[in-house]
Amino acid sequence: MKNHFLKNCTIFFRRNPLDVIDNIQRVQQSNLQECDVCGGVHIQLAFDSKKIDDLQELILKAIYNDSISEEQTIAELALYYGDTLWSGVLEGTKKQNLADSYQANLQEWLNRQHNNIYKFATAKSYAELLEYRNQIIDPQTGAMRSFDDFRKYCDGIKAKYRQNWLEAEYNAVVNGTIQGVNWLQYQENKDLFPYLKYVAINDNRTREAHRMLNGIIEPIDSTFWTQYYPPNGWNCRCLTTQLTKKQAEHQGYVSDNTDVNMKRAGAVVKDKYWRNNTGTGIIFDENNTAYFQALPSEGKKQLSALKNYGLKNSAEILKNSNLPKATIGKKEDFEKHWDIFSNKDGIIRAKCKLGFEYEFNDNFKKHIQDSKHEVDFPNLLDIIKKPDEVWEGELPSQTYGTKWFRKYLKYYEGKPYVVLIDNTGIPKTMYAIENNSSWEKYRMGILNYKK
Repeated sequence: MKNHFLKNCTIFFRRNPLDVIDNIQRVQQSNLQECDVCGGVHIQLAFDSKKIDDLQELILKAIYNDSISEEQTIAELALYYGDTLWSGVLEGTKKQNLADSYQANLQEWLNRQHNNIYKFATAKSYAELLEYRNQIIDPQTGAMRSFDDFRKYCDGIKAKYRQNWLEAEYNAVVNGTIQGVNWLQYQENKDLFPYLKYVAINDNRTREAHRMLNGIIEPIDSTFWTQYYPPNGWNCRCLTTQLTKKQAEHQGYVSDNTDVNMKRAGAVVKDKYWRNNTGTGIIFDENNTAYFQALPSEGKKQLSALKNYGLKNSAEILKNSNLPKATIGKKEDFEKHWDIFSNKDGIIRAKCKLGFEYEFNDNFKKHIQDSKHEVDFPNLLDIIKKPDEVWEGELPSQTYGTKWFRKYLKYYEGKPYVVLIDNTGIPKTMYAIENNSSWEKYRMGILNYKK
């Protein structure tokens, strides 16, 4: 599996113009700027890599000495990639002036991308460690390299993953976000503007393949846009513009021409990785992205805090004498506490550590009362604003069955507490996890945050 993964990984990235990136200085501004060499955009990465780079020697020694298994990644490395790429989503959405009517759809879209990006980041960390492992043995002699030689070979891999490829991935996230959010706006306006036109930039840096797509007009709900909505390549600058029926006809729209346009596009956009619509799907296609093959079981099973991220178990964490005390409320004070936190409409709105804004409404309130968790309620905002860990993944429960949740965990004296948010961003419940035998099941899936 290893050699198969590395071969695919090399082919996957060979398709983007990374051979010129070393000759391009990173821009000092945070805004998008066109590159004179490749025609795309390059952005200064927002996250300082010093913390993770300082761990590099420990990471290499652990791999060289075989003290971490192939099933395990480094949590700090996975989170560094996740946080860096997620900042690209925030950069992309910041450039869109969205009306309030788009916010619900945007939040659902952001939830979907968040899970995708942090899973991609975790897979990327596994892929990097796998490449390090393959440098221990000299392929020419079959002998184990000295640690100094091993480190030298790993330096090139580190630069590839944390600079060249990461920069290209970041750009793909920003561009995918801009186009994805545009799609949400198109859907809102499609009664008035039911057609989209593909627009290539058409300058001396435009790829011939993308020039071939210029001017294609299709109804917004055409299957054409499920595969060939931009971006259609690394650093793609192509756009779409929304048209009325009259504008579409005036600009050459031919009805019932979708099959012809699909064949035309399929002949030039040959890489299946880009046959995706980030407005309806995800930014990183799990089926066509080589990193995901490096995950244990190729990502088919949930990861665990202990086995896969190398974190301490909950029992050990709870031995910490500096843990805060949870506030134990009284059932009769629940309504008073709710009124203190809520607005005039009786809704509690709060922004979590990850930046998502949640609404705790009457349904949430009723569930807390029905499940008799009023005594835990005073800790709600503390848990989502100052969690110790945040996970995304499936959770089996008697109430909901096995469902996907974003799980906010906080350790207080004696036990952890959890807040569960569903995959549409709706808060479902919160409680203290009383049964110590079930603590670890909440720490399954993809790690989003660790204090």
